[in-house]
Amino acid sequence: MSLDCSSAVSLGRWIGTFSGITTRRWSLVGTRRRTQDGVPRDAAVRRLLVLRGEGRLTAAEAQLAAAGLGVSLRTVWRWLEEAQESDHASGRKESVRERFEVGDELRERLAYWRGNITAVHRELVAAAAAGGPEAPSRQTLQRAVQRDVLRGDRAGLRAGELARREHDVFLSRPATHRNEAWEGDHVEAPVWVDVEGRLLKPWVTWFVDAATNAVAGVAVTPGPASRESILAALRWAIALEEPYGPPGGLPGKVRIDRGKDFLSRAMMCVHGDAGLGKTLSVNAALRALVPADVCRVQFRARPTPRDIRHVLFEALGVGGSPPSRPIEFDTLLKDALAERFRVLVCDEAQWLSRECFELWRHLWDDRRTNIAIVFVGGGDCYRVLRREPMLSSRVYVWQEFRRLDRDQVLAVIPAYHPVWADADPADIAYTDAHAGHGNFRAWSKITSHVVTALARLERDVPDREVLQWVFSRIGGTSA
Repeated sequence: MSLDCSSAVSLGRWIGTFSGITTRRWSLVGTRRRTQDGVPRDAAVRRLLVLRGEGRLTAAEAQLAAAGLGVSLRTVWRWLEEAQESDHASGRKESVRERFEVGDELRERLAYWRGNITAVHRELVAAAAAGGPEAPSRQTLQRAVQRDVLRGDRAGLRAGELARREHDVFLSRPATHRNEAWEGDHVEAPVWVDVEGRLLKPWVTWFVDAATNAVAGVAVTPGPASRESILAALRWAIALEEPYGPPGGLPGKVRIDRGKDFLSRAMMCVHGDAGLGKTLSVNAALRALVPADVCRVQFRARPTPRDIRHVLFEALGVGGSPPSRPIEFDTLLKDALAERFRVLVCDEAQWLSRECFELWRHLWDDRRTNIAIVFVGGGDCYRVLRREPMLSSRVYVWQEFRRLDRDQVLAVIPAYHPVWADADPADIAYTDAHAGHGNFRAWSKITSHVVTALARLERDVPDREVLQWVFSRIGGTSA
C-alpha cells in the first residue's frame, strides 16, 4: 500500500519513534490523553484530522499511527470520529477547510461559458442567492480550475478542438529513424454506418511511425475498440507481405497513452433480457482467465452511491470502520483498488442510477486504480449508459445477449446436457417452441424436470409424453 512520504514524516514527528512501543490502555491526564509510555494521543489525532481536512488521509497513514500508538486500526478510526463529533459539538472549526474541487456539474458550466471563470462565478453567486449551495470566491474557483482542469482542456473550451490539440504530446517527440518508435491510439469516427441493419459509429485503431508519421497499421471495427482490434492493427503494422505494407516491420518500442483499453483494464457492459446466461457466461470466462482477481458485488433494488461504497468496502476486505465522509471513503477505496489488479463484476446493474454509474467512473478514472469493471444487467443498464456520453465513451466492449434462434437451439442444447444428446431434433425444437423460447434459464428448468422424469420412468431419452409432463410442471403450453 502506498504512503505519501511527506504525510508519513509529519505524522512521525508528532508520534515519535514507534519501535519498542507496547500496547497499553489510554489514561486521562488532565485534558490530555497519553499512553503510559508518553506518546500523545491528541497530537496524533489532530494531525490525522488535518490530513482528513486536506483530503489526503489514507488507510496507510492511519495504520502507521495505530502501529506507533500500539492500538488497532479500528481504534484509530473510532478516535477520529469521536474527535470530529467533539469539535462539532463545541462549535470548533476544522483547522483545514475541505478543498473546493471541480466536479461534473461545474465542468458543464465551464463548457457552457467556454472556460470563462468570471461568468461561471457570477452564475454560482446567483444560484447561491436563490437558495443554492454557498458559492466559492472567484480566486478559489480560479485555483480549482487551474488545478483540476488540464491546460489543454481549458484551451479547448476557449478556442475549440484545434487549440486543445496544441497541448497534446502525441507524436510531439523528436524524430529519430524509421521504426524506432510507434505510437498507438484509437478514436470513434464521427460518422454513422449501416452494420447489418443497425446504425453504429465505427472505431479506428492505428499505429503511427513516430519518425515518418506513416500509418503502419490500422483496424476499423463496428463498435468500441477492444483487445482484438488492437491486435489486428498490430498485425497489419508488423506484416510486410501482401496485402499489408509497405510501412511497418518490427518497432524498437511502442508508446501508448496509458489508456486502460490498451492495458486490458477497460469497462465492459454485458446486457440483455433475463435468463439468457449473462452472469453464467461472465463467471465462467473469469474463472478461466483471472480466477484469483475477481471481486463480485451485487446490490439491492435502487442502490445509492453510499450503498456501493459500503458493499465495495466489505468485498475488498478493507479493515477498520468505513469513513463517514464520501471524499475519505473514495480515497480509502482507491488505495485498496491500487494494491493489485482486480476485475470488479457488478451484477444486476440495471438497478444503478446515473449517480451510481458516475461513482464507478470516478473510481476507474483514477490513475492509481488497477481495475477492470464488468457491468452485467438488463436492457435498462444499456440505455442508462448510452444516454451519458461521459460514461458510454469509457465502455469499450458492449456485449448483447439475445435469445437463441431455432438453429442455435438445435446446435447448443444437445451439448448442454447429456439428456439431450440423443434426443430427436424435432422434440428439441418442439420443447423450445412451447417452453424454452431460446432462454437458457428456461432450458435449465426444463432439463432438471426431464432428468427427474426419466429417472422415475427408467427411460434414457425424452419423448413427447415426458415433455408434456414437464410442461405441466413449469407452466409451458402444450399442443
